[in-house]
Amino acid sequence: MTSALGISDNAVLLLAANLTSVPQLLGLRTLIAAYPDVLHFTAVLQILLKVLPETTSPEDYVPIVYRSYRGRQQEPLSDDISRIPTSFIDEVASLSEQSLRRKLAAFNLDGGSASAEPDEKHLTEWFFDRARRVEEATGMVDLARRLVLPDTTNLAQTPPFPPKAVTLWGKGIVQVLETFIFNNEDKDDLQLYSFEHLEANSAVRLLLSRTTAETVSRDMQSLIVPFVEYVQYQESGKGTGVWETVWDWLLDRAMDAEMDFISNLAIDWKEGGREDILRDFLRTCLKACYICPQSSPSIRTELHRIHAAVSQLSQQLDIPSAGQEIILRHPETDLLAHQLRSSSPLTDLTESALRFLDQMITSADIVSSLDVPLRQLVQVREGTEETQTDFVDQLIRGSDQNWTKRTEQQWRHLKDSLNWLQSQSLVLGRLSVETLYTMVLTALLDATGTFSPYLLVRFC
Repeated sequence: MTSALGISDNAVLLLAANLTSVPQLLGLRTLIAAYPDVLHFTAVLQILLKVLPETTSPEDYVPIVYRSYRGRQQEPLSDDISRIPTSFIDEVASLSEQSLRRKLAAFNLDGGSASAEPDEKHLTEWFFDRARRVEEATGMVDLARRLVLPDTTNLAQTPPFPPKAVTLWGKGIVQVLETFIFNNEDKDDLQLYSFEHLEANSAVRLLLSRTTAETVSRDMQSLIVPFVEYVQYQESGKGTGVWETVWDWLLDRAMDAEMDFISNLAIDWKEGGREDILRDFLRTCLKACYICPQSSPSIRTELHRIHAAVSQLSQQLDIPSAGQEIILRHPETDLLAHQLRSSSPLTDLTESALRFLDQMITSADIVSSLDVPLRQLVQVREGTEETQTDFVDQLIRGSDQNWTKRTEQQWRHLKDSLNWLQSQSLVLGRLSVETLYTMVLTALLDATGTFSPYLLVRFC
């Protein structure tokens, strides 16, 4: 076919550009096969980058790049000339060299002899540049994603095609952006350029900004994990600071009493293979339980779910066995929210901490009438005898007069509950059993208005 065309190198380049601009990719592929020295690897990349319409389906031209990169330009040439319209050939054959160079310049093609050797760096840069052009020109992130994450069934090779850097960028930036826009029907015109140039922690908060308790597990897997993997690849395996932003965001939800975010994520946790990430997440769960400022039936339900999930997930880790009881050496500061976020014996991932959390949640159930958050219960536990006495009095007598209408069974249940708080969770550990019984009996007598030895004997 070379002798049949009988045109100069610049004419071949211009013919390739004209075919690409239409596009007539079957003809282009034939021309590349016929002129491998002119339409070498870097020339093909330039033409496809600068001339090919951005709306072209990536599936139509990625195989051309693959064949050129792999040195497979040569194809059976019988009848190949028929793939190139005669009008295209005649158009370039009639031009002078000066006209050819002028028309090549219009396509921003210089016709120079760049290195013909396939180079992974050039290939990687081409994928990045082409994807950005496609998204910027069309606004269609899915086209860019199909380019950098093609079906590789027929593109197998070692090293991989596209290169690893392209695939990680495709999964961590392009596909994440596409998913975010699709899931949220984003109306902010978020574009690839602006998204990939966001500071990593700002990008994480943006990706989580539309997350609900129902979608948090999905968004963690489809948005956060691939994005962080890309950041870590860029930073040579670092990127723990990005996860810290995720943990802070979850703790912000806890501060707003939105505990279903943490419980749903804990139950559906699937981020496998990274023990350090799992360990940090479980510690975040413990922190969330204590910094939540409210207590209600729904919140206590979420606390139970979190404890159960943390207990199960922690079995994958080697954590210190139950030993010394939890001791807060400086309760006046150890229980502050910012200190709990930083470091506390309550949030160390140990069997003792898990058992302590279980006791505090059970204690919250026992004193449910007061809706006391866990942190306040710990404050009572670490408080003075007077603090615990006032707490018992509030629990017994409440804020209205309904306490006087307790049945005998309810009084007995109250006594047993106070006994558990005194002996098991130690929320009332500074008070003696005798003190508790005296307070209950005094309240019982106040409620009945009379002294009844029969009732006293039955109660005790």
